Amino acid sequence: MWKVVIIEDEDLLREGLKNCFDWEKRGFVIAGDADNGKTALTLIQELKPDIVFTDIKMPFMDGITMTEKLKENYPEIKVVIISGYDEFEFARRALKAGVSEYLLKPVNLKQLEELLGKLERELREKEEKSREWDRLYELEENSRSSIRQKFLEKLLRKKIAPEEMERESAVVYQEISRLHYVVGIIDRRDYDMLSAECDYLEMVELDGRFEQRVRQFISDEDKVDILRENNCERILCVRGETESECRELRERLKGLLGTCRDDGIECVFSHVCKGIEGVYSAYVYARGLLRKQYARSLEEVLHEAASVDTKIQYMNYDADKLFYEIRSGTKEQVEQEVERFEEELNREKIISHMHLVLILSNLYFSLTKLPGEIGGDINDILGEPMEHYHRMLLCEKREEMLAYLKDICLKVNDYFLKMGEGKAKGILKRITDYMKEHYGNEELSMKDVAKQAYISVSYMGIILKKETGKTFIEYLTQIRIEQAKRYLTETELKNYEIALKCGYSNPTYFSTVFKSVTGRSPSSYRKEQKDKY
Repeated sequence: MWKVVIIEDEDLLREGLKNCFDWEKRGFVIAGDADNGKTALTLIQELKPDIVFTDIKMPFMDGITMTEKLKENYPEIKVVIISGYDEFEFARRALKAGVSEYLLKPVNLKQLEELLGKLERELREKEEKSREWDRLYELEENSRSSIRQKFLEKLLRKKIAPEEMERESAVVYQEISRLHYVVGIIDRRDYDMLSAECDYLEMVELDGRFEQRVRQFISDEDKVDILRENNCERILCVRGETESECRELRERLKGLLGTCRDDGIECVFSHVCKGIEGVYSAYVYARGLLRKQYARSLEEVLHEAASVDTKIQYMNYDADKLFYEIRSGTKEQVEQEVERFEEELNREKIISHMHLVLILSNLYFSLTKLPGEIGGDINDILGEPMEHYHRMLLCEKREEMLAYLKDICLKVNDYFLKMGEGKAKGILKRITDYMKEHYGNEELSMKDVAKQAYISVSYMGIILKKETGKTFIEYLTQIRIEQAKRYLTETELKNYEIALKCGYSNPTYFSTVFKSVTGRSPSSYRKEQKDKY
C-alpha cells in the first residue's frame, strides 16, 4: 500500500476526501491527516508518506511554503496541490516548489481516480528502478570484492607473476597499487591441539565458528578483506587511502580482536606498506611474527610434563585401532597401523611442524598410559619416558619422528605380549568371578567389571575375546542363562522371579533371550528337566 497524507483546513472537505473514494482498491492507504502546514510537517516526518494532498490557503503555514520545506528533506514525496485559486502565479510557485500535480476545487472524482492511476504507475516505476539499481550496485560491489579477494590470494601465495598482475585485472591492480595496506593474521592458538582430537566434521564446525567469531568483530569494517589461509586461520588485508588511515584501522582492529583472547583467538599485524609489493612484504612480516609465536609455544610443549589423557582422533583416523594392535596384535600388525596413521597425516596434508608436534605429543602421552591397564609401568619399558619424548620431538625430519614413534609402539606392544602370556588367565578369573557374583544386577556394566579386575575397559574387551571368543554382553548373557537354568531345575520360583534374579526386569525379554540361547522357552526347559527325573 502506498501511504497518503491529506492536509486541509476545512473539516468537511478533508473528511470528504478521506471517505468519498475507495483508496485501498487502488493500492493506497490514508496514513494520516492535518489541518495546517505546520502540523503537517511533523506528521510527514513521522509517517514518511508516498503522496501528500494539500490545500494552499491554510493557517500558520500555507501549502506551498510547507511543500518547499518538505522537499528540502523528502524530495521523493509526491505533492498534489488542491486549490480553488485557478491562477497562474499559484501554479508557477507550486511547480517551482516541486509539486507533482495541481487539482482544482471542487475535486472531480473521475479526475482524482485518473490522477491516482498516474501517480501509482510513477511510484511503481520508481520502485522498480530503485530495486534494479540496488541489485546492480550489489552485483558490482560483490563482483569487485570477489575479484579483489582472488587477486590478493594469488598475490600472497605467489601464484601470480608480477608481469601478469596488471593483465589479470587492471581495475583491481590500479586500486591496490595506489592504496596503503596492513596485513593481519588471526588464528586460534589452541587449534593444533583441538584438531588432534577432532574428526573431519568437527574440524569443519570448529573452523566455521572461528570464521563467524572473526566476522562478528569486523562486520562494520568495509575496508577489510578476509582471506582464508588454513583451518582456524584468516588473513586480514586492511586497506586505506593514506598511511594514517591504515594505522588507525589497525589499532581499532587490534582493540576489537583483543576482546577475543578469552576464546583462544590471537592476532598479529604488520607495519603499514603501500602498493602491490607492499602487500606481500606486509604479509611476510606478519607471517614471521606468527612463526615466533609458534616457536614460543613449541618451547612450552617441550618443557611441559605429560598431562594429556585423551583419545586421539584426526580426521578419519581413529587411534583406538593402533592401541588395539599394541595391546593384542603382532609386531607386523602394529607396524601396519603406524603406517596407516602416517598415510592419514599425508592424506589430510598435515604439514605444519607445530601441528605435527602437538598431535604426536597427544599420542605419545596416551601410549605411556597403556601399560597401566594391566598393572604395568611405562618406566619398566622405556626408563625415563620424558627423555624419549624430547628425543622424538627434537628429530629434524618428519620421517625420523614417526620412526621414533613406531619404535615406542613396538616396545609397548612387546610388553603387552610378554605380560599377557602369564596374566591373561588370572585376569579372566577375576572377571568371571565378579560377573558370577553380580550377574543379578541389571545395571552391571563393562566399566564396573574392569574396575574390579584392575584393568581398562579396552583391555578387558581384548582379554574376553581372546580367551572366550565372546564380547562382554555375550559372556554376561551366558552366565545369566546358566544361572537361570539352575533356578528352573532346582527351585519352584516363577519365571518372572527368576528373570529378576538374573538381571532382567522384563520377563518377556528374559524369555526371548533364554529361547535364543537354549532353543526353548523357560517353561519348556523346566518341564523337560522334570521329565528326566
